Amino acid sequence: MVKWNHLILEVIAMVPHDDLRKFAIEISENLLKIRDAFLPYQQFQESLVSAISNLKFPKIEFPEFEIDWERIESLIKYNSSHGWTLSGEMDTNFYLDQALLGLEQVMIDALFFKYFESDSKKNYYSTKSTIIGEIDKQWKSVLIDCFELYEQDKYRVIIPMLISIIEGQVSGIAKSPEVGTRLLRVWRKQITSQEERMMIIVSYSLNEFLASKIFVRREFHEERGTTINRNWVLHGRDNPEYWTRVDALKLINVISTLQYIKEFNSVE
Repeated sequence: MVKWNHLILEVIAMVPHDDLRKFAIEISENLLKIRDAFLPYQQFQESLVSAISNLKFPKIEFPEFEIDWERIESLIKYNSSHGWTLSGEMDTNFYLDQALLGLEQVMIDALFFKYFESDSKKNYYSTKSTIIGEIDKQWKSVLIDCFELYEQDKYRVIIPMLISIIEGQVSGIAKSPEVGTRLLRVWRKQITSQEERMMIIVSYSLNEFLASKIFVRREFHEERGTTINRNWVLHGRDNPEYWTRVDALKLINVISTLQYIKEFNSVE
């Protein structure tokens, strides 16, 4: 109130003529009326702020959710042993479906192939986008070529390159110059030092799949296995007629899983 009166007196003193001074007094009186009109709102605002600051909210206790690690680990290991590793963009509701346990290879392959190829290949394109966005620069251009060939149904051509990229990515994660199964052994020793349980399971399952299937030592005079083999492919001992679109898709998904692991390691 004192400030308003002081301001009004200053305004009146500045006006030299009586008429103007009378006009200034009227304006000042109107200003006071406006102030008085808004005063209740100001008081209400102050009361509201004071009430909120003193308001005590009830303590809400959220239930603790127990993670079924045994179930998660069994599914990740089972799916990975059949060539379908867990990636960062994979739908976990689908991947961790208990119904997958016990299914034969043909049925699991069919379900995962449908997952990637159905709905206008939505999940395939999501995986493709992740890989191209996160892969090391040296592999980006050739991977774009690989995806184009896969989409043109020329998947056999890309199998050797995908295997090379996988080995290169594992080498980067393990920071090791080793190759083949020796490289996987170096990486396996590093996995157990991680603290995140989920990532230990994902990494270990991928390592196990590569070591027991893709990178496993198989003599050239032996019968061909049911899974793509690194040595047979890169040394020209395999028959490309046996290579399938599902084989290529599994390798693409493995590369996506490796980006998932790399991203986690970079955050750590």
